[in-house]
Amino acid sequence: MGQRKLRRWIVSGGAVAILLLVMSAPAPASTSSVCANAAPCNDNYLDSLELNKPGTKLNRTITLKDFRDTSTATVQSNVFNPCGAASCPPGPGEDTSCDGTSYGKTIWYDFYPDAGGTVLIRTSAFFQNVIALYTFNNNPNSPSYLVPIHKQCAVSTLGAGQLVAPVKKGVAYTFQIGGVDSAQAPTGAGGQLETLFDFIPTPPRRLTAQSTLTARATSSGIELLNLTVSTARAAKVTVSCGRYCSSESKKDSTVETFGKLHGVQMPAGSTLSIHVTAPHSIGVLIQYNVTRGNFSKQTFCTEPGSGKPRTSCH
Repeated sequence: MGQRKLRRWIVSGGAVAILLLVMSAPAPASTSSVCANAAPCNDNYLDSLELNKPGTKLNRTITLKDFRDTSTATVQSNVFNPCGAASCPPGPGEDTSCDGTSYGKTIWYDFYPDAGGTVLIRTSAFFQNVIALYTFNNNPNSPSYLVPIHKQCAVSTLGAGQLVAPVKKGVAYTFQIGGVDSAQAPTGAGGQLETLFDFIPTPPRRLTAQSTLTARATSSGIELLNLTVSTARAAKVTVSCGRYCSSESKKDSTVETFGKLHGVQMPAGSTLSIHVTAPHSIGVLIQYNVTRGNFSKQTFCTEPGSGKPRTSCH
């Protein structure tokens, strides 16, 4: 059971085992559980399996895999019942329609992205099934606490389903899988079902920057005359030259000029550094290395949120 979903009901005296997909193995992680009742352990909304815990990293290196027999899974008329307590609050019934296709015998999973990206949810079964992705409010002080908000769904083809969806950092997600209704299974098909889950974080964007430095040669190094840096409007440009000048930062313009550097004397062996940064972006580090009467220029990519050079710009 998702801990965020469980917390309110524990306070009132309920207790249900928490199940978590194992994510430490180098091979695809999988889980299977023996439940106290006949239905799957994640049959009910509040008993959803967590793919990660809130505030922890969602696995992005291996495919998470789960096997369930949904033959005895059910559909809830109130997603907050059962809740592990003697009395449960009223809630909405499960949504069991996807683009005009009805389904039943549902199971549930939760996940909490620690970064923006894309999820790929796949199913494999000998029956048609539906994948439905929802967000839910996991703030216990909100009137809409835990209520699922439908986002999108997909109906499988010959039992093989796939749903690809963008997800946001800090948002709580839950997804529901059920078997399609038919004349032979009017309350939804069920049986052996495999679920696979992949998370692909959005790669950071890469900043670009160009700089022009003019200087006059001196007997011991150079005298700075002018520095101009061109980059994206939202980027922050920070210039420093150690003890030879005060650090200066500017942003919100595509072309930044640093007139305060005019006349600054820099001896051979010193370095003028330009850091170009923006949130969630691969930054740029430009270094001017001063020699006697001249300078050389080097450009590096830096880690997002850090001035540390990275081995690759991709």
